[in-house]
Amino acid sequence: MGSELMATLDTVTDLVHHEENYTQLPLTQKLKIITHFDEVKAIREKSNQVEESLSPSSDIEQETEETNPFSNVDKIVEEALREYPIGSQVSYKGQVFQLVSIENAQLNGLVRLELFNDSNQLFEENPILYLNSLEEIERVLSHVELEKEDSEIEMDSSSESQEIDLFSYLEEEKEKFNETESTPLISSLEELDIPVQDFVFPDDLENFYPKTNREKIETNIAAIELVKRLEKEGRQANPEEQELLAKYVGWGGLANEFFDELNPKYEAERLTLKSLVSKSEYSAMKQSSLTAYYTDPMIIRQIWQKLLDDGFEGGRILDPSMGTGNFYAAMPRRIREKSELYGVELDSVTGAIAKQLHPNTHIEVRGFEEVSYQNNSFDLVLTNVPFGNFRIADKNYDKPYMIHDYFVKHSLDLVRDGGQVSIISSIGTMDKRTDNVLQEIKSNTHFLGGVRLPDTAFKSIAGTRVTTDLLFFQKDQAKNLNEEELVFSGSIPFEEDKRVWINPYFDGKYNTQVLGQYEVRNFNGGTLNVKGESETLATDIMKALENVEAPKQIDNSLKAPVFIQEEVDNSIPSRIREDLTLYSFGYEGNQIYYRDTHGIRKSSKVDEISYYVDEKGDFKAWDSSLSEHKIDRFVQLHLTDEEALDVYKSEEASKRGKYKGLFKKLSFMKVPYRIRILVALRAWLI
Repeated sequence: MGSELMATLDTVTDLVHHEENYTQLPLTQKLKIITHFDEVKAIREKSNQVEESLSPSSDIEQETEETNPFSNVDKIVEEALREYPIGSQVSYKGQVFQLVSIENAQLNGLVRLELFNDSNQLFEENPILYLNSLEEIERVLSHVELEKEDSEIEMDSSSESQEIDLFSYLEEEKEKFNETESTPLISSLEELDIPVQDFVFPDDLENFYPKTNREKIETNIAAIELVKRLEKEGRQANPEEQELLAKYVGWGGLANEFFDELNPKYEAERLTLKSLVSKSEYSAMKQSSLTAYYTDPMIIRQIWQKLLDDGFEGGRILDPSMGTGNFYAAMPRRIREKSELYGVELDSVTGAIAKQLHPNTHIEVRGFEEVSYQNNSFDLVLTNVPFGNFRIADKNYDKPYMIHDYFVKHSLDLVRDGGQVSIISSIGTMDKRTDNVLQEIKSNTHFLGGVRLPDTAFKSIAGTRVTTDLLFFQKDQAKNLNEEELVFSGSIPFEEDKRVWINPYFDGKYNTQVLGQYEVRNFNGGTLNVKGESETLATDIMKALENVEAPKQIDNSLKAPVFIQEEVDNSIPSRIREDLTLYSFGYEGNQIYYRDTHGIRKSSKVDEISYYVDEKGDFKAWDSSLSEHKIDRFVQLHLTDEEALDVYKSEEASKRGKYKGLFKKLSFMKVPYRIRILVALRAWLI
């Protein structure tokens, strides 16, 4: 094709329409075509080869439409192409991208947009968007105004007779592509079954989740099998696959039945699960059966409705223990459209499912304490805090906190002044008599109110009975310190059983914020529980939330950047920087590394390390079946650096040749201990 065709192509969009195989090309070819076209078009305009533009009634346009394979694309696509020409610069989630294509997705009447940016400092790398209207496109994307530089393009004397064959270049690119049979840089770009948006719960959830334990187990396994396949294929789940993934309910309440190796009832299912996941993933699932309970969407919808009623319209939102993302799947559309979503999930399998269900959410798959979020950077934090009787050590605090206390304190630090924290937590957050985090947060926090849920609140989804609190806080840096709030006055003995302590906010036989009747169970010296019926739970929660105060208006629209900009030590390999967990060793070549709360430290003494390289070259913990278990029991104490001690060599030196010399044992012991106890512990660990 020469100058005659060039006269008919006024934009890159026209070029895309003319070349029917454009959408099948890999991303690199598309970018080369766009760049080459811009150069050719600049020469054409400079030499005045084409002086008239196309009009809707021109014969040229009619001819182009006849050869245009996208002639049946709906009006939304054509309007979008006029508004956002191919090759233009757009802003998406605060990042600048080049628009590579806009086309009919051939999926539920949706529009497929392909973006590109070669920067490696992105949250979203080369995203593909599926949107259903021009209005939605305009909400998601915005134009980037670029400074135009005038440049003179010199033409030699033969330029007027020179024929510029644009599509010969395109054919050469296609031939190279076919000859090498190269794989596109991002294989998922060519998939048409990528989810169009984050998963949203259907209105009717009555029969959405599996009911019986067997149904839950089978659905969980099917979801894990699916997410593993999706990861292997390198693609996002389609809407039907998303629905299956959303039915994953974790393993809460299944400890005694499913994970009992001596119970033959689910032996086949256990073997199937073990074949799908790694040993560490299986171990994490087994442990989570005692601590992870998925939140009923009905409760979540009540929380969102409360936030809506109080005037929350959207913003920067974080769920620091998101599971598969139920809080976001139940989010009202009008809040979603005005929000930027972030999530954290510790479990790798659950985190992978969350990413498939919420591809437009910034998700970190690691511990909450490991993510470098900036204080004062969120408008809202809401979550269901994991259950557990252990502490979390965070380098930002001078002491480790019990997990539910840590989530409350850290969440309040992360929200801006006037921001809100809405969480579901263990009743220990409110009732604990000593070392209560409420005393630490009272100087800059308003307690808006709460609801004590009955032990049946998690029964339908998680299959367990546990009493929890639904709590609402607001950060207020200018709080009147003379203001008295009952909740911060300290716990008091429970009237009916003095073994138990209770926060006065939830005290009283006929307290409207307690959805049931108190009872004390003879567990751990007495445990407070709330018995209540689940049939009217939705209505009961709604009524109780009417007594929770609305947040006060605090004018603070300024928020800090989400992530702390940390200096990167380029002398440390990227694999070590990204993968080495807290209080862990790793190695690269002959260099040993150790991460503590101050960062990553180098060590040249290989005999100080509790790991070895096996015959396959893999880095493993010495005697992992025994030592790792014992070490983990000390790691769970989440000790500070000053309390980590006693690194010593194994006495089995004969093993050094077999395992290349890299082995040692590491134990964490909390000080101060008497020498006699330290000696006993050391002997036990060896």
